[in-house]
Amino acid sequence: MSIELELSEHTISPDNLTIIGITTPIEGFALAQAININLSTKLTLFKDFESYNQAKNETNRFKNYYYYHSPYRLHNFLISNKNSDDKILFQKYKKFDYIFILIGRDHKRHARNFIKTIKDIYNIVLTKTIYPTTSKIKLSQEQEEGNLNLDIFGEPITDSQTAKPAKKKRKEDEFNLTQFIEDIDFNLFNSMFEKKIFLAYPIVLNEALNRQINNLMESLSQENIRPIPKEKYHLTLEFIGTSSTRQIQNIISSTKDILKDIKDIEIEIDRIDVFETKKNNFVLWLGIKENQALIQLQKKIKSIPKEAKINIEETEFIPHISICRINNYQKGISIKEDIKSIFKIENLQLKLSCLTLFETISVDNTQRYDIIYVF
Repeated sequence: MSIELELSEHTISPDNLTIIGITTPIEGFALAQAININLSTKLTLFKDFESYNQAKNETNRFKNYYYYHSPYRLHNFLISNKNSDDKILFQKYKKFDYIFILIGRDHKRHARNFIKTIKDIYNIVLTKTIYPTTSKIKLSQEQEEGNLNLDIFGEPITDSQTAKPAKKKRKEDEFNLTQFIEDIDFNLFNSMFEKKIFLAYPIVLNEALNRQINNLMESLSQENIRPIPKEKYHLTLEFIGTSSTRQIQNIISSTKDILKDIKDIEIEIDRIDVFETKKNNFVLWLGIKENQALIQLQKKIKSIPKEAKINIEETEFIPHISICRINNYQKGISIKEDIKSIFKIENLQLKLSCLTLFETISVDNTQRYDIIYVF
């Protein structure tokens, strides 16, 4: 009998899923597109897959493509096995570049079709089922204690004469299926379908100020800097945080009511300054001259998350536009003086455009801002 698995049900078990390893030099987006073309799927770049390392008490994030096929109630994940911080999702199977997961109705049949089809894609070096294992060898007590001969993918080698002695696996290198199922459960039913949101005004600076910023970035080129793309410049009114679909609908409705009585707001950019996020790590930002209309609007907006039953931190409202992040600044505390000596701010007046509800999405350990609603 086929197993049915709905998104609303927390019923993932080892019997519900197949895990497949893929070795290929193909980049993730191109691989997802090739799979979509050959298997008529619709894999889409999603939020990073969060994996919890219990031994080290840390959470690592991996690039994640996802598709839910409704007719078969089938979840499809394509997850990078290595992230930009050189962390490995499946340490035991680090020879694989990607992990493909099928969860739901007739997953084994779909897995067989997947493996058969994907082998025809150019530059696919290897596809192999990780779970359920295809090994029929019954392990002896001696083998279970670490003396079993294994191939590079951790599978038993039947010809002991050609096998090399295997090193005993360290605990952290083992494939922990139970923990991985917990990771899938968390991502499916929590992380992937909630949104981290904030209300902000998109900002477009004039050419003169953009040139100033470019000159500043060039003067800091010897530092570990991460300039914020100009298309991401914004003035945040309220960072709301993780919210459900219903909460987001309430926030949109309440914000519409507040904005009915708000006239156009003009701001003036009058300084450059920094926040220190941790020792010698800074965010460079453009400051806004005190503006009572903006302050009063922010106070009204701040009450909306509480009405939607979302807990938010009580922080001081400092209107600003972030332009760059610097990690491990070599001169430490002198950064303010250094920046101000390079950057000569020319006061700039701007009329704020439409307030926008953004979603923050983590993709390959970087932040992307997607528009949810424009007011």
